[in-house]
Amino acid sequence: MTAHSSRAHAKLSPSSAHRWSVCAGSIRMSEGIENKSSIHADEGTAAHTLAERCLRDGRDPIEWLGGHVDIKSGAVCGARPDGPPEQDGCFEITEEMVDAVTLYVETVNGYVGVGDEVEYEARLDLTHIPGMAFGTGDCVIYKPATRHLVVIDLKYGRGVPVDVKANEQLRAYALGAAKRHHNRGVSEVTTVIVQPRCPHPEGPVRAETIDALDLLEFRIDLEGKALATQAPDAPLVAGDHCKFCPAAATCPALRQKVLAVAEMEFGEPPPVDAMTPDDMARVLRDAGIVRDWIKRVEERANDMAKAGSPPTGFKLVASRATRKWRDETETLSLLDSMGIDRDDIYVEPKMKSPAMIEKMLGRKRYPEIADLVIAKSSGTILVPVEDPRPPVRADAEDEFAVP
Repeated sequence: MTAHSSRAHAKLSPSSAHRWSVCAGSIRMSEGIENKSSIHADEGTAAHTLAERCLRDGRDPIEWLGGHVDIKSGAVCGARPDGPPEQDGCFEITEEMVDAVTLYVETVNGYVGVGDEVEYEARLDLTHIPGMAFGTGDCVIYKPATRHLVVIDLKYGRGVPVDVKANEQLRAYALGAAKRHHNRGVSEVTTVIVQPRCPHPEGPVRAETIDALDLLEFRIDLEGKALATQAPDAPLVAGDHCKFCPAAATCPALRQKVLAVAEMEFGEPPPVDAMTPDDMARVLRDAGIVRDWIKRVEERANDMAKAGSPPTGFKLVASRATRKWRDETETLSLLDSMGIDRDDIYVEPKMKSPAMIEKMLGRKRYPEIADLVIAKSSGTILVPVEDPRPPVRADAEDEFAVP
């Protein structure tokens, strides 16, 4: 991948198949609405760019710690160019990004065997599915000896855990890859999701293997759902899949769903301190739909205001200003001339992080200090009881240090 634009999506994109395969009307509702990228999506593009560079060049991600990725040019460099951070499409390669990309690189390398054919950022032809054009597979591996196809996808997002079972996006990629290898055949397909930053009951690396018949059945099902989006009266269906829909702010089906959730099925909402455990459970399970809808309304209102038509009773104002040096070199020179000691100018240096020390020592010597490093959870999160992770005591946060 050499630029952010190379990951552009078709009208019926694999990445949104989980939505339009359930809500066929979302395609009609989204027509003419710009589906803007976000800082989080751009950060994900930066992680993908770093991952591709490491895999192609056989480099260890930790070698790039402290460097930067320019998603506009696709460049991975040791120092960031001049300009405001992130706003110019330049992202720092942090410890978190290094850890995430390392897991992805190790996962990919673990699937690659002798004689395998490997593609990174593979452009996959999906024109045999009505309304689809192409998809971009992060990593596609074809094993000629066993006719085994492996599709691996890096999910850098931290907000929404993605299931690998019956995943429409990855299976669509598999269809494109299988089409490429149809002369030699595909006996089975393994789809893999690597999502390091978002907790999931099955862990950060999740895989599913299906046979050729399962893939054929998926193709038939996907073709039917793709055709359904072309109907002028395609139905609107609200649910968790609405989260990233461009039409979420104006969708009548989602609005009705939000109203139903807000009423909590028993009319006037009771005081919070009077809610039963069952009431709280129902609110917690559906609260995400309400929050997502409000967020999309806020985004649309902000766009309207920037275009000169703010919602009634609202206006745009400047955000809170933060002070920073106009020129640090000039400032330092002036403070020196004022007789201010350098120790009073700089913040006391902190000890380098484990990742920085690992970079300095190299992976071969790092085990010498590994016993001095712990991985500590930041706290606890509330999840449904069906989640297979074991419960912890409410006061157990100090016990999450893992050697």
